[in-house]
Amino acid sequence: MPKDHPIVPAPTTRKLQACSPVSAGYLAAFRRMIVELESTIADCQVSIEGMNYANNTRIIVNSDGVFHPAASWLRAFFHDAGTFIKKPSQGGPKDGPNGSLGVGCPRNPCGTQTAVSVLNGVNVTAATTCPNGAPSVSGFSDGKTYCCPNADECIAHGQSSNSGSTPGRTVPVCLKGSAATVELCRRENDNLHPTIQFLRGRQQRADLTFPDPAGGPNKTLSFADILVAAGVAAVKQCSKGRVIIPYTVGRPEATVADDTLLPSPQGVIEQKHFEIFQNMGLNKNDMITLVTGSHSIGGFRTFSSPDLTHCPFTPFDCSPAGQTSDVPFDNNVFKVACDGIRGISKGASCDWNDKCTDPTKNETAQGCPFESRARAGFQRCSAAAGTPPSYPKPGLSSDRSWCEHPPTQGRMVKYAEDQDFFYAQYASLYSNLANLGFKNSDITTLSNE
Repeated sequence: MPKDHPIVPAPTTRKLQACSPVSAGYLAAFRRMIVELESTIADCQVSIEGMNYANNTRIIVNSDGVFHPAASWLRAFFHDAGTFIKKPSQGGPKDGPNGSLGVGCPRNPCGTQTAVSVLNGVNVTAATTCPNGAPSVSGFSDGKTYCCPNADECIAHGQSSNSGSTPGRTVPVCLKGSAATVELCRRENDNLHPTIQFLRGRQQRADLTFPDPAGGPNKTLSFADILVAAGVAAVKQCSKGRVIIPYTVGRPEATVADDTLLPSPQGVIEQKHFEIFQNMGLNKNDMITLVTGSHSIGGFRTFSSPDLTHCPFTPFDCSPAGQTSDVPFDNNVFKVACDGIRGISKGASCDWNDKCTDPTKNETAQGCPFESRARAGFQRCSAAAGTPPSYPKPGLSSDRSWCEHPPTQGRMVKYAEDQDFFYAQYASLYSNLANLGFKNSDITTLSNE
């Protein structure tokens, strides 16, 4: 291992349930899956939202939207594992990293684009009662509000095709079930449908299955293991191999949705996040390591976080995936959050308005993370917010608040100052989170070198 790589402690685990040891055929298929996942995001780049993933394809943020495979994979893992409950007083131990995020999306493609904006000849509005009694859903690229036409369906934010007048836009997809039985229909899981559909497709691909020891049809890998592996691959590729988290297998796949809820993108999320980590048996330092640390790649969008940004996309830090950074997964997110606190500076790489000045030059050569088509869109959204036309300032208010909060400020500043320390802590805690609820004997560790 290169000496600049942090040493990752062995994962710790917690008791929940046992599962059968994995077979040699399972391990062989899982290794093929690892190759598939790592090659998909080999350069940690972005793709237009909703479009098919492509190997080594660099498509910079545009004004229509953006989709980060790496960031979305990491988010999917956390939203699957983050439902773990440790406390017996709350029914624990239960839930956690079990693949329940994929329940209701069992096949690829999963769901049908059958939600309607006109119901019985009447335009659907926020006050419309849908046939299933669920509230109508908004937040889609066309600005309309939708209902599913059938009483046994719920709406997830899905993906459109690659062609047509609005390629890559989010569209309403109807899944069989309700928000109680399909986690993808819950507000906190907005726009995870494309990722789940993509990973389900890989799960069912013939060359990524393995022989049934009993002689039956080939079997598929556990979706719980796939979600954990997707996050591991994202961190490895986006840190350019500087963060090595062991790949692990042995988690059974859930067949019903978890009943533990995550915070919605709206509202005061800081305390809600901490309560969830407390329920999992983790503390505030663990929380900021995993939550703020994962914000090193990706960003947030106005359709899912209208209270946070008026822009189609705002990066979490100055080195988001798919942009100009050599190492997107780094400690810059902590520098942005702690800018001006205890001598921390976010650095000059955030001065995008100074770099994106010459439309005749290549954006990357200028150090500009936004292509020319996006400039007018970002400037319009900035102006709509009552500010002079400019590119969005990176950073999330909750990350900033944790650096201003005395109990967590020390750890935030430490990460901003010492990237290797952050890397080592993140890798250890990711492994811990991935194995919540399992005994050491349940989990098989593979080499990730």
